[in-house]
Amino acid sequence: MEEHKDKDNIFEAKFNSEGGNYTGNYQAGQFNGFGKFTYKDGSYYEGTWKKGKMDGMGTFFLKEGSVYIGEWKQNMRHGKGVFKDHENNIMDGLWKFNKFDQSGE
Repeated sequence: MEEHKDKDNIFEAKFNSEGGNYTGNYQAGQFNGFGKFTYKDGSYYEGTWKKGKMDGMGTFFLKEGSVYIGEWKQNMRHGKGVFKDHENNIMDGLWKFNKFDQSGE
């Protein structure tokens, strides 16, 4: 792992793991702040992390061409977001715990 520490004890880290590669902020042994994780299959998440989980605004690109752009909470799509699958079908609106909320409430 390669890292550079700043004044707030937040590290800029770059390392490879069994599941893929991460480049971004790293604090207290976890992804924290902004970063990009690329999975071995080529899919990747780029956005904010909190305590090692996708949390906040981010974009997840899947290798087959699907993409989700929006809010995340504890590794789940949660909040406002847009999902476009590999056939260009679009789901735009509110997400709750990884499920699209068609009611929009």
